[in-house]
Amino acid sequence: MAEDDYKYLMFDDHLVTVSDTGKELGEFTISVEPTRYKQTDCFLIHANSHGSIDGVPCGTSITAYVAQNLETIEQQHHEYVKVSAI
Repeated sequence: MAEDDYKYLMFDDHLVTVSDTGKELGEFTISVEPTRYKQTDCFLIHANSHGSIDGVPCGTSITAYVAQNLETIEQQHHEYVKVSAI
């Protein structure tokens, strides 16, 4: 891949999930940007989703550093489910 082609990998996006009735159920966001990590040129990727399943809030967050050859250098993944105390 030519270095000029990398500019097509950089983006931000935001999606909303809705039910058949039009009720908002959750959202998904993602961003890809150039950065340096441990003296290496790479891409920083943030992906987050949150919403509700059967009224229970939940979500996922991923942060990753990806080398220009598209190998993962480091990744952090966090998921949550909020349950009510009885």
